[in-house]
Amino acid sequence: MPQECPGVSCREKCRRPDGYDSRDFLEELLKEPVPLFAYPNGKLGRNYLPKHVEMARELGFTAAVSTNWGVSLAGCDLYQLPRFTPWDGSKGRFAMRCWGSLRRPNGAAA
Repeated sequence: MPQECPGVSCREKCRRPDGYDSRDFLEELLKEPVPLFAYPNGKLGRNYLPKHVEMARELGFTAAVSTNWGVSLAGCDLYQLPRFTPWDGSKGRFAMRCWGSLRRPNGAAA
């Protein structure tokens, strides 16, 4: 079950208090489209569910990123793009993290 604020629906959490969608607010502020969505905390099954993926599609986002570890390859679900954190202190550790990510394409489990 995703971790959510008690008594607050996903759609309500994604809205500003004045009723505008966060994306609408950002687009107005930036004066350009905001086509991508990032799932808060982003772990499938823990922070978001398939119904949230469908909501991102229905809201017209082009793609969405999760924090499921891996790299995106051709054929990957554009609404559940995996990623990894490249915050290493050395080039060697960064290279190892990249290599490890390539071993888990499309956010596959270890």
